[in-house]
Amino acid sequence: MLKRNQQKGFDFLSPSGFHNAVRAYGLPDDIIQLDTSAQNNVRCVIWTAYGDTTPIVINGVTKQGGPLSPLKSALTTSLGHHWISETAGVDIASLRSRALDPHLPSDSLNIRLTMVEATNDSLLFAPSLPVLQEICLKMEKFQAAYGWLTAWNKSEVVILNSSQPIPNSVSLPSINPTDPLSDNIQFHDVPTCTDHINFLKVPINDPTSHFKFLSSLISNFKFPKCNPPITVLRKIINQVLISKIRAHLSLHQVSPTSANSLQSQISLLLHSQLPFPFPPSLDIVCLLTSNFGLGITSIRHLNKSLALCGLLRDLNHHIPVFRKMALISMADWQCAYCHCIFPLSSAGLSYNFASHHCSLPFHFTLAQRTLKDLGLQVHPSDQSYLVSGNVSLSHIANLAPSAPHSSILHVYCSTPFAWLSSWGVWRYSGLSSLPHVFLPNVPNPFRQFDPQNYNFTTVTAWLSSLNLWHLSIGPSEFTVPQDERQVSAEECICAAARTFGQQSLMEFSSDNCWATDGSALHGLYPSISCAVVGPLSLSLRIAGCDGSSLHGEVMALIMVAVLSHPTPTAVVVFSDHLHLICLIQDIRAGTLPPNFWSYKPARPWYRWLEQIVANNQNFSIYHVKAHTQELDVTLRLNNAADHLAAQAHFNLLQSPLAPLPSFSMDDFVAWHPGCGYVDSNLLSYFSSRFVSMSHHALGTLTVAKTTRKDTQEFRKLRLSQELLTQTFVTLLSTV
Repeated sequence: MLKRNQQKGFDFLSPSGFHNAVRAYGLPDDIIQLDTSAQNNVRCVIWTAYGDTTPIVINGVTKQGGPLSPLKSALTTSLGHHWISETAGVDIASLRSRALDPHLPSDSLNIRLTMVEATNDSLLFAPSLPVLQEICLKMEKFQAAYGWLTAWNKSEVVILNSSQPIPNSVSLPSINPTDPLSDNIQFHDVPTCTDHINFLKVPINDPTSHFKFLSSLISNFKFPKCNPPITVLRKIINQVLISKIRAHLSLHQVSPTSANSLQSQISLLLHSQLPFPFPPSLDIVCLLTSNFGLGITSIRHLNKSLALCGLLRDLNHHIPVFRKMALISMADWQCAYCHCIFPLSSAGLSYNFASHHCSLPFHFTLAQRTLKDLGLQVHPSDQSYLVSGNVSLSHIANLAPSAPHSSILHVYCSTPFAWLSSWGVWRYSGLSSLPHVFLPNVPNPFRQFDPQNYNFTTVTAWLSSLNLWHLSIGPSEFTVPQDERQVSAEECICAAARTFGQQSLMEFSSDNCWATDGSALHGLYPSISCAVVGPLSLSLRIAGCDGSSLHGEVMALIMVAVLSHPTPTAVVVFSDHLHLICLIQDIRAGTLPPNFWSYKPARPWYRWLEQIVANNQNFSIYHVKAHTQELDVTLRLNNAADHLAAQAHFNLLQSPLAPLPSFSMDDFVAWHPGCGYVDSNLLSYFSSRFVSMSHHALGTLTVAKTTRKDTQEFRKLRLSQELLTQTFVTLLSTV
């Protein structure tokens, strides 16, 4: 692997490279004209120690600090990336795939990695030194055509997994900088490395070196010489020092021990500015001021939260190559190092992978320990491959009881019977929570003297005793295909309307006009509800997620879209949630970026709503002001929806639970036994969990904000919620 750095960044990059990329990718020529006009006759002023110089005029120069410079550089070098990818690269696949023993669908993923670049840094990957020299020379010729030259004094070759003796340096070819068009090739001696990779000034998978760098930031930090009060010190540390540390921790985390050392350094740094005789406790330093702490951001909690957020971001990444790379790493983690147990499940969290820093990404193992500390789990939301049988017998044998010996199953590896789908089908009923039983229904196709023939009866008997809950992670609902889950959820809403819905008494109940609203109660007994009023009045409650009133607002619109479909007439909906109305307009216009839902609260509900209303032009939504004294019909309709949503918190008999949109959740979603699935801001949620744990450990008290509705009667009703839920399920089964 060759780490390359460019001379002078973007100063020498010719604009023609960006223009060629625009033409190659079929983008409009207007982009070229706009870029050309932006670089013609640009007046620049140079700042010097003696003041500003007179303006100078420049033409055709890519600005070093411009916001578009990294994009133009990436598009230019991407042409060279496509060129060298045709003949070279490193193929990345899971360990099971390379051993010709795939277990899961993720074992079929493959990535061709040739070049990784960011700003003016790049990495070239090759399976051998001759191939690396070949693609290096190609990239040297390519970038020389657009004015770029490599800074060889900053370059480095990283050699991994080599059985040959590794020299201290290797020779790499380059063009003649004085005559780039000539065939004269020059060679440069580049130092080698075998234990680390530095990219963007970050040591990859080397938390020790990263800790030393962060420690130097704290050691060299200086306070102003004015003896500021503790409130100013807190702002200086949080906004100047920790903000810089957080930026580096977001790129690469450190070990918990190193995070404690960094927190101790900050505590000593703060103590040097205070008149206290002894340094304060780390827990007191990081405690909130409302709980009588000093309010310094905790490096320990931030480090763990960023690792867990990074893991979920990679597994759910909107860019396929990043998501595939994370899935390949997860497949190796699960089937090569964790005995086919999902490492982020309740069973997998009992394993400790701290010693696997050379075979697993460091932030993966740190995230697993963080999940265990917070009492969380991660569930894959799409496990339909189990029902379809796209899972190997070797994988099942590591999870299910009474499995045959591995030598018995090994004889089927080279045949289609290595997969469960070749043996039979699952026998299950919809979304039933009962264990699904496997039914082998395939006769023995092997000849009498084949080794597979002798063990066919043994394997068939074992598979007939197989239950789906042996294999599934989390609720068995995740094993049902997502489209079937969506149909079941929408049928559940219709069944609730037939059972609990009431005919509206409004004067325009015959028209297809609706009003929606959502409500939320916080405090000791949180509750989320949603309601629709129109031709039919219905209220539902949302449970099983870490939600807010936003979930109720979106769910109410989903209820209207489901209950009014299909209808030949236009559906008019009134809502007081202006942001949601604007978002629906953006959905229909197709202007949302591909990663828009990645960090959006209530994103499973938003995705569900998007699937329903994206192409439904008969569905119109308008904004209406809430809580006004006017007597307009639409306002009274909205007030009725608001009243119904507020009463749903207490009228549990008439407000059943709404279905969870498990079919539109992230591919991997965090789950807590107390609050359910987490779809809010992950970093904020994890940080708040750590704060609550610190409060509990120190014995501090926080005053919970409760409303007047949190009465003794409400507490009794909330305790009976489980019984009422079972009653609702029984009623639905009879509809």
